[in-house]
Amino acid sequence: MTLWGWYQAGFAAALLMAVLSVLLGGEMPPQLWLSALVIIGMIPFRLQRKHFPGWSGTALGLAGLAWAASLLSQLGVEAAVLAAGVALLVITMARLITAANLKHDGQLLLLTLLLMFSGSVLHTEVSYGLVSLGYAVTMVWALVTRQLVVGAGMEAKRLGGVSEEVT
Repeated sequence: MTLWGWYQAGFAAALLMAVLSVLLGGEMPPQLWLSALVIIGMIPFRLQRKHFPGWSGTALGLAGLAWAASLLSQLGVEAAVLAAGVALLVITMARLITAANLKHDGQLLLLTLLLMFSGSVLHTEVSYGLVSLGYAVTMVWALVTRQLVVGAGMEAKRLGGVSEEVT
């Protein structure tokens, strides 16, 4: 497996752990379980360094904000954390499908941290500890391999266009 593949495996695992931290609490709408499928479905695209156009992420993000606003208006201010969690999860998926470079991946990793914070409120079961531990391990994996990919890319440029895999 290439360095890029190892990075994508750790990245997808960290995303999945963060999403599970919110979903396993049981308060989120059931449709949001599709976000786990989005993460898994994006793996082949990301391995080939492909992504969806930016307008699709914008449309999805705006739909998530509208959904959160609808939840807030229907359920009242008591559902503010739930509505924010819905918006954050949909925005994370929107960034995932449109992420074109490592800077976008950095934004996604930050969004996963916010999802973990949201999950600490929405997910009050014992399983949050296990998900949190899994997230810590996979996040370190993703960050370390991300920096290795950056270093390999810089070294490849320095050597005059040698591929990252060779570096």
